[in-house]
Amino acid sequence: MVYAYGLKEAIDKNYLKKVILNGYSNTRAVEFLDIAISDFLEQVKDKRPEGKLPKMAIFGTTIEELTQEIRPAVEEVLAKHGISSDRILINVGDDKVTSNDDIREFNRLDSPHSDKQFILLVNKGREGWNCRSLFSVALYRSPKSKVFVLQSTMRCLRAIGDVQETGHVYLSQENMELLEKELQANFRISTDEMQDVGKNKVQVKIKPIMPIEKIKLKRIKRSYKMRERELSEGQELGLSAIDVSEYRLMHQRVEGLTHDEFTNRPDEVKEITYIKEQFLFTEFNLTAEIARYLNKPCLQINKVVNSTQEGFTEILKLVNQFNETLYDHVIPRLFSLLYDIESEQEEEEYEVALVKEPPVFPGYYDMSASPEMIVGANEDRTKKYQDKSFHLDNYCFDSIPERDFFWHVLHADKVDKIWFTGMLTHGQSEFFIQYVDPDTHRVRSYYPDFLIKKNDGSLVMIEVKGENMIDHPTVIAKQEYAEMIAKASSVPMSYEMIPGKQAKDGTFDRRILS
Repeated sequence: MVYAYGLKEAIDKNYLKKVILNGYSNTRAVEFLDIAISDFLEQVKDKRPEGKLPKMAIFGTTIEELTQEIRPAVEEVLAKHGISSDRILINVGDDKVTSNDDIREFNRLDSPHSDKQFILLVNKGREGWNCRSLFSVALYRSPKSKVFVLQSTMRCLRAIGDVQETGHVYLSQENMELLEKELQANFRISTDEMQDVGKNKVQVKIKPIMPIEKIKLKRIKRSYKMRERELSEGQELGLSAIDVSEYRLMHQRVEGLTHDEFTNRPDEVKEITYIKEQFLFTEFNLTAEIARYLNKPCLQINKVVNSTQEGFTEILKLVNQFNETLYDHVIPRLFSLLYDIESEQEEEEYEVALVKEPPVFPGYYDMSASPEMIVGANEDRTKKYQDKSFHLDNYCFDSIPERDFFWHVLHADKVDKIWFTGMLTHGQSEFFIQYVDPDTHRVRSYYPDFLIKKNDGSLVMIEVKGENMIDHPTVIAKQEYAEMIAKASSVPMSYEMIPGKQAKDGTFDRRILS
């Protein structure tokens, strides 16, 4: 006999671990990981259920982020606790980062003989497992899939041992709010259904259709010139207007994971800014730090600071309470007192291939997708539309809204071509837009979901985005750079962001196709 239980019932009947959620606002990535790992180590101290070492999964959004930011931060935190970096295991599905030995270690994580404890993963793929000794999940940045926060939370709830244990989940406040929405929408889903998500994917060999589709874009180059300004006495930096609430570290603690517990919970939020390590500046080392960034002699910087209305007294009072304000506000405002910036822009036209030819061996790109998300060029339902789409022999969609949007547009009379470009995100396409990540300030590559060519020859880049993510700073940054490229294009071009529900239902503004 098989029984299916809702989430609350499964926890109540000890079929799952209990759960404690920890949400943190206004933290940097390193601080977040320091807090999460330190608390996890305290919570599982001396625990060895069934002789197994309790484990923590830390998810990144990209391989680059995981290897260049998360791993060094985790190593630094573990060193503070006297723990060897050998306890770290990385599994990202890329053999340049994850070796066969790592895969073997990953497959034996739930063994009493495994000494790996901190598992670093990227938020795609089938990393979920049946790892009952997984006691914790940490997720800082928002993933592309809104349901992933809920999925990753579930992964540490498998029961283990004779007593009901507790899973500890660490989220940014943004992910905490996203989890709350997903619980409200899905809290009736059974635990079996939750564990089955994403397990039905199949491998697909993707081949370009010849000749390879190419389009012309314009590359924008900007150059900046600095012109020194004359220093004036008594200029105001405006530090009193800074909203310091964004630097206060807040901790929200919730016991339980059900809709009622989220909705009816008592407010349990407290400020824990005191745990942040703040460097204590003096007039001398503050001068040196500012001089290092502005590339000016210390004596000149000292004179500049003293010339401001706030002077060292007010600046030191602020930056010693919140070190971040020195770099976010004080130094940029002093820079604006010293320089005027003049910018020049150049545009250069170039041709890009929507897909690169695969290596001679194996001659295709290997991908995975759920069968219902695959649309092939040679299917009966698509054969008559081959001239209207398909620069690849198979499209593997990430979501139902993307797939359904494709069908809506494929049947539109005023559309000449529609290409699904969002699936080639690992160097297989030249069609991408570089943007500056507002969080890391690094240059990253963005691949719009669709490129549409209308009957009049104009182009439209389309991004299908979940409603909860449309206002995310990273999404906005991608949109701004895409619109910049579209505006500079020699061919009439535009960029449109379409909410997921409208894409799925076909209720989006059809004027973008006319």
